[in-house]
Amino acid sequence: MEKQRHDRREKNLPDDPRGKGWTRRLIWVGLMLVLFACAGCPVLPWKQSRLERGLERSGFVHDRLSLSQGRLDFWMGGAGPPVVLIHGFGASAIWQWESLARKLSSDHRVIFPDLLWFGGSFCEGEDFSIDHQVRAVLELMDFLKIDRFDLVGLSYGGLVAYELASAHPERVSRVVLSDTPAREYTEADYSALCRRFGVDHISQVLLPETEEDVQRLLELAYWAPPWTPKFVRRETVHALYGSCRDQKRGLLDWMIESVRSSSDRPHTYRARTLLIWGEEDPVFPLEIGQRLARRLGARLEVISRARHAPQLEHPSRFYRLVRSFLARERSGGG
Repeated sequence: MEKQRHDRREKNLPDDPRGKGWTRRLIWVGLMLVLFACAGCPVLPWKQSRLERGLERSGFVHDRLSLSQGRLDFWMGGAGPPVVLIHGFGASAIWQWESLARKLSSDHRVIFPDLLWFGGSFCEGEDFSIDHQVRAVLELMDFLKIDRFDLVGLSYGGLVAYELASAHPERVSRVVLSDTPAREYTEADYSALCRRFGVDHISQVLLPETEEDVQRLLELAYWAPPWTPKFVRRETVHALYGSCRDQKRGLLDWMIESVRSSSDRPHTYRARTLLIWGEEDPVFPLEIGQRLARRLGARLEVISRARHAPQLEHPSRFYRLVRSFLARERSGGG
């Protein structure tokens, strides 16, 4: 057994989602879900509370920044070079970044906000552009008096990270982009996505309305989707995707329209970049990542047995890649 673990480390293989640890966690989670169902208790607030307690035990604090038309919620912890984690299109940052944030905080100052209209963040205006999200993140950095920082962006958050680094290269040192097309996306790519999922608009995939829609989200995010009972999926629709639906649809509409006009936007991107991709990503297939890597001259790390959320399915491998890249680039290595 020890030899097998050693061989996996030597080959730098991803975490095994079907290993003994995974099985024990699955049994434990299943038992807890049954108990919650019998008691009639909501599961997701309990899970969020566990995530928050884990962050607080690691020294993170939760705060919020008042904006002219709203607010930006964020978590911050750790000490060292600052790194900002920008989440993808989902519920909130804590559900996507809790594990990576705690690990990185051992030698980084980690900040991860809820983007506008996600989690506890909101805006009363109707500017659904990526530029609006970029301005909100920069306002947070100014509030924290952080002039220069690294970025890690996933999916939609990767679009925000890319545009921030492009529009403000003086503020950004290094960038990690995961399963995000940046400006490499085309109308043909979007049409192919709609055909893959049998939809007319990406909101039919990313804004679930039924428990079946939630199951589809799990299957596109995970190569080995965690078992989730129907009552939890029903709860997920309302608890995690019930708020700001019109605004989130507006964000998606802007993204689709921007594909047609991306060449009109200023482009000064020069940050050193690492790409991390789930090999089986059905949202932004690996071929897009390969195109983006060629255009940026960036290293592309592919995680096998992973789909659109490799940071959740293979957290240890994802963390090692991010930490190694940030440390090597800071020391001037190749």
